[in-house]
Formats: sequence, structure tokens, C-alpha cells
Amino acid sequence: MSRDPHAIAPQISQAAAEWFIIMREPVVSEADRAAFAAWLQASPVHVRAYLEVTRLWGDAAQLDPELPVAEDFELAAANVLPMREAVQPRKDAATASREPASAAPPRKTRRRPFAVAASIALMAGLVGAAIWWQFHQPPTYITDVGEQRVLTLEDGSIIRLNSRSEVKVRMLPTQRLIELVDGQALFEVAKDAQRPFIVRSGNVTTRAVGTQFDVYRKPTGTVVTVVEGQVEVRTEPAVRKADADIAGLALSVSVKAGEQVIVGRAGAVEQHRDANVNAATRWLQQELVFEEQPLSAVVEEFNRYQRIPIVLHDPALGELRVNAVFNTTGPEPLLRFVGRMEDVQVERTAREIRITRKQ
Repeated sequence: MSRDPHAIAPQISQAAAEWFIIMREPVVSEADRAAFAAWLQASPVHVRAYLEVTRLWGDAAQLDPELPVAEDFELAAANVLPMREAVQPRKDAATASREPASAAPPRKTRRRPFAVAASIALMAGLVGAAIWWQFHQPPTYITDVGEQRVLTLEDGSIIRLNSRSEVKVRMLPTQRLIELVDGQALFEVAKDAQRPFIVRSGNVTTRAVGTQFDVYRKPTGTVVTVVEGQVEVRTEPAVRKADADIAGLALSVSVKAGEQVIVGRAGAVEQHRDANVNAATRWLQQELVFEEQPLSAVVEEFNRYQRIPIVLHDPALGELRVNAVFNTTGPEPLLRFVGRMEDVQVERTAREIRITRKQ
């Protein structure tokens, strides 16, 4: 197996960790500062190794608030990196990686063997943890405001993401796991009896083998609409840590094509009904269908497609009922519709679009 020519040699990483300990001392002698600068100027790889140590230590501080954060990062980035241009003679990465660990050795570390050993062990652990974390993190896919995205998985299944949505995908030998972190997605599942297709949305799990269904994760709960086939929707009770009060009951519901289940945040099934599948999936054509929906729900839905939010400044206006189809490419159709309502007016500012009552 060929060696990565850009890899940093272990002895250089060790020297960088030792220098990191020295430069974080409350008082650093001029001799040590000069030696540190000389070590950095000896090779661009030394600079890269030192910055990597500071980055890893900064990541560690985020994980454990008791760990001190390196304060030399900005200094290194602003003042050390320009030194790289002054290196004479210039060495390539492959040559630098073969440099002995004794090149400009940090002197103070010999007087603190236990601190150095602990720091080097921490750095090694951080590197290993970072590699493990990155390797085991499931791929994440996100859409921006007004953006739609189509994902084709390795088994042939298709995920269609709506605006402001996020999914994490983990394809395992025994199952296909999808986490809907936020937003809405339509799933077209390739049949595989040996690997069920599971979508998690908060405390709601939708299980399928080969079917097509829509999952919409809202602040108030999750809506599952089945387009083709059949799925099993399982809900988990919401438990409040303060008093362990169970607000819902765990149960499993079979949902067939043309049906819809609405699960509240507490984990209880609020509705299991026949669905207007065309209306539920109309977002694929960048349209929204509202049937006797309160204006508050219409505005909430529309704001998923807008960078400038629409705000109801009179809560009573939110009770007005809406029957309409709107295009999601801009707020104008909705604003024209609202503007025709009696005693309602629309005002625009740089930060929001206000819907208020006429004075």
C-alpha cells in the first residue's frame, strides 16, 4: 500500500503537540519563542501539524468545557502562516515527512514528561475519535429555502426532499434507516423483503418494504400519507424528563394507500383518515393545496418557502378559513388572496411581511 505523500509523520505531530504545550504556558521565554518560530519556518508541514493540533484541541474543548481552548490559533493563522513563504530552502511534503523528530526539539517538554505524555495521548485519542466519528456518521442531505432535491439510494429507492428539509441515510445489511430531521420527503421504496425501509421522524417510525409514502415533520407532530402500498406507523410516547409524565401511548397503526395518519408531538395518533393524496403531494409541482385550513396554518406552511417571513399581527386573523391552491415560488398569490379579505391589509418591511387589520 503506497504512503500518502501529504500525510504528516507521527514524529512531526508529536513535536507539534509538545510545542502546543509550551506555547500555552502563562510565560514563554524569548528563547522558546525563537525556537518555536525556527521550528515552524523549517517546513510548511510543521505549520500544518501545529494548526491541526490547535484545531483538535478546540474540538475537544467543545466536547468537554473543562478543557482549555488554544488561544494561539489566530496567532498561528495570522502570523505563522506567512512564515511559510520565507522558508529557505523550500521542502516538499514527502521530504518534510521524513524529518527526524529531533528537528528543533521543544526543550521544556523534557521537564514535564507526564504532561507531554498525557497531551500526546489526548491528541492521539482525538485523532482516532475524529476518524471514527466521521466514518460512522450517516450521510446527511439538506435543502435550502425553495429548493427541492431528488436522492437515489444504492438499492434504487428514491427520496424527494421538499424545501427546508433534512434527512440522514444509513444503509445497513439488515435494514435501511432514514431519519427525517426536519421538513418533508416523499419516499419511493425499492422492494427488499430482507431489509425493511424505516423512516424515523421524532417519536414516529414508519416501516415499509416496497411502497410510496410521504412524511412531513412539523413542529406540532408528524403527518404520514401513503400513496401506494401499505406501511406500519409506530408511535413512541413522549416522556418529559422532569416528572417522567407519559403524554402518549405507544402503538402501531397500519396505514394503506390513500390513508393518512397525524401523530402529535406527545406521540398519540390524533387522526387516521382517508387522505387527499394529490393535495398532500402537490408540493412536488411547487404547489400547496389548502382545504378549510386556518390562515395561521397557511402562513406557517408558506414561510417554509420564503426567506422574508409572513407574520400575522392580529392572532384573530389566523382563524380565517382558506380554500385555495398557491404556487410556492413566491408569496404574491397568497398576499393577493389575503388582500381581498375584508378589513385585512398587507404591509411590507425589510424584515417581514405583515398581515394586519385595517385601521
